[in-house]
This record gives sequence, C-alpha cells and structure tokens, in this order.
Amino acid sequence: MGGESQNSVRRSYASGAREDEPMIVELFGSGCEECQALEDALCRALDELGMSDDAVLYRIKDPASMVGRGVWRAPGLALDGKVVVRGRAPAAAELKELLVAAAERAGG
Repeated sequence: MGGESQNSVRRSYASGAREDEPMIVELFGSGCEECQALEDALCRALDELGMSDDAVLYRIKDPASMVGRGVWRAPGLALDGKVVVRGRAPAAAELKELLVAAAERAGG
C-alpha cells in the first residue's frame, strides 16, 4: 500500500473490551516535526493506558489518502476508522481520553 506502513503495538484495552480485535490507529502525516510529536504522544498515551499491545498503527503519508479521509492538514489521527484529530498534535493526556472513548465505543 503506497504511503502506508504498519507497526503493531499490542496490549489489552484498559477496559478489557474487544480483547480479540486490535484497535486500528491511523496516523496521518508526512513525518514533519509536528507529526512526530503526535506519534510520540500517542505511543506514550497507549503505554500509559496499557493499550500498546492491542492496537495496530498505520502511518498514512499519501496526501490524497489523507484528504480522502478529511484530513486537510497534518498531523491527523483516526481511531477505529473515526478521524478524531486534524491539523494539530494534542498532548498525551488528551490522547488518552480519545483512546479510552474509542475503546468504550468499541466495547459497547
């Protein structure tokens, strides 16, 4: 897949939901400094929540793919298909809230 790379990071969801299915985490960006800041904060948030081993991270670098998903300005982040961040790099604390909310949606 041109413009996409995968790095598996696995642990169980904090809530214990969906133990059999990984969370799909898509990171949109070209690798710029702000994109790297988002990735670093995201990895820190996943680790702090104990969710690293139950997530699959895709890096989407292709501009057409980003725009097609509604991310007009990098960096961006989607959790289980829902774009939750566009054009900024939130701190780990905000990312943890977004991750927990996504896990709760997935687990019902």
